[in-house]
Amino acid sequence: MVVVEDIKQFYHGRMAINEPLSRYTSYRIGGPADFYFEPGDKEDVIALVEYLHTHSIEFFVIGNGSNLLVSDDGIRGVVLNLERGLGTIRLEGEQVYAEAGARLTRLVDFCIQHEMKGMEMLAGIPGTVGGGVIMNAGAYGGEISDFLVSVETMRDGKRMNVLKDAGNFSYRRSGFNKDVVLSAMFKLPQGDRAEMMSRRRELL
Repeated sequence: MVVVEDIKQFYHGRMAINEPLSRYTSYRIGGPADFYFEPGDKEDVIALVEYLHTHSIEFFVIGNGSNLLVSDDGIRGVVLNLERGLGTIRLEGEQVYAEAGARLTRLVDFCIQHEMKGMEMLAGIPGTVGGGVIMNAGAYGGEISDFLVSVETMRDGKRMNVLKDAGNFSYRRSGFNKDVVLSAMFKLPQGDRAEMMSRRRELL
């Protein structure tokens, strides 16, 4: 059972009761979620998932709602929307850190801006980094896991870092289907910005 007063003690993001999910799907259809959460940052997600796991409360995670179908009956229980609070993309040394809620198109643009080659293939794919990692998104012979170093995730209520080789990646699949992906680290080769921008335009 969700106890809102308990959650307010540690949670700083937005929460709503009976929130229409039609606002968050690309098809603009769908009934309400009993409890809807938009975490303010990664620490919100970690604390909330720990709470839900401890109390055996099931939950459903969404990103930008692309290709998500929700019935008019909505979703019973808890829905977490990670797009709004987990959108950070930054350089960490020679690697790219991207949080799960960041859109793939933003990741592509960021990498091009910093002359890092390989993500252009994702330019036409809707969705977020978290969803992209979980489904091993890709196109034109490439996959997001090609450039993955590690994934920060919540598994069974616990935060952990999983190296790429332990991610069980295959065609449009990964070992993160039951996890809550928080962020991912990528390492890409150097590329020519003009060539990458041209390639991006070709793929859209």
